[in-house]
Amino acid sequence: MTKKHPRRFLSTRLVRSIALGTLCIIGSFALGIETTKEHLDTALRADVSQADGPVGDVNGDGTVDIKDVILILEFEQGLSTPTTDQRKLADVDHDYRITVQDALRIARAIALR
Repeated sequence: MTKKHPRRFLSTRLVRSIALGTLCIIGSFALGIETTKEHLDTALRADVSQADGPVGDVNGDGTVDIKDVILILEFEQGLSTPTTDQRKLADVDHDYRITVQDALRIARAIALR
């Protein structure tokens, strides 16, 4: 009597292909995060004419952090009124409006540090 070997569910070649594909996807994702981080950091460091401090430092404490994000959201919701300098520093995407998008850009840059 001869024993039959059970069929493998996945061949070795298929497993290797899946592993390589997964590695490529993870590598692309990691590269995308680094590229996005560089882009956001550059956007946050851009000079704003006649405004004191770096773009995104809305509260003027010298650092761009979550407090600035909260302040931008307060401006956007009408809970606070920004000064002229705060308007310039809060407009991270330079569209001449203070929006949730400005707060999200700063939050993403903080998360990627």
